[in-house]
Amino acid sequence: MTSALVFQPDEYYPTISTKLLAAVPEFVTVFDVDDPADIYLVIGEFSRFLIASHTNPTLFQRCMDFINKSFELGGQETQDMLWVQVFESVDDHKEVLPQFASHLSPYIRTLFEAYQQACIETRNRFLKQGQ
Repeated sequence: MTSALVFQPDEYYPTISTKLLAAVPEFVTVFDVDDPADIYLVIGEFSRFLIASHTNPTLFQRCMDFINKSFELGGQETQDMLWVQVFESVDDHKEVLPQFASHLSPYIRTLFEAYQQACIETRNRFLKQGQ
C-alpha cells in the first residue's frame, strides 16, 4: 500500500496582496500586487512596514488582524510565505517581539512560541558542539 501526498490548492495565496491593500490602505508597495511572482516581495515589504508601525497601536492592530486572518484563511502556501516573510523577519527585531506575539491568535502564538523555542535549542546545540 502506498500513500500519496495530495497538494491542496491554496486559493487565498494569489489574492493576498490585494487583500493586504484593502485591509491596510496605509501600506504602499513598489511591487506589482497583481503579479503572483511578486507576492513574496510584497509581503516582505509589508513585514518591514509592520515592524515600523509597532509604535502606532491602531495601525499595528490592523496589520496583525490581517496576518491572523490570512494565516487562518490561507492554505499551506500562504502560511509558509507568512512564516518566512513575516514571522522570521519579526523574530529578528526583539523590540517588537512581545507586542507581535501578544497580538497573534492563540493557535498562531503557540506555533510561534514553539518555533522560537526550537531556534533557541538549535542555537544552544550548535554552541555546545563548538566548545
